[in-house]
Amino acid sequence: MPQDKLAIGGRYTVRGFDGEISLSAERGWYWRNELAWQYQPQHQLYAAADIGHVSGNSTKYLLGQTPAGATIGLRDTFNVGGSLPYDVFAGKVLKKSEYFGTKSIDTGGNISYSFEAF
Repeated sequence: MPQDKLAIGGRYTVRGFDGEISLSAERGWYWRNELAWQYQPQHQLYAAADIGHVSGNSTKYLLGQTPAGATIGLRDTFNVGGSLPYDVFAGKVLKKSEYFGTKSIDTGGNISYSFEAF
């Protein structure tokens, strides 16, 4: 019996979902599409649309099989004694089962800092 499953419905698979609940099954795929406008060397506005699908024996217990979502965001990097990149976004679910509980708008971001020591 296989133990590996694909889980979709979050920031790193199908954007627009908050990731609190995901769809997981024996087989599946996801397709991520992103269009970006780099308006300065390290500044980027982007829009994304993603879709995924899971299949297998365990899907009969799931709240849907094919989620879709969209996101808009801003990526930027500041150089202040090191590198300070960030990414902020807002996403919306485009397709889900009516019983799949998730926020109507998902917002979030990432920030990090790196520097070189001597």
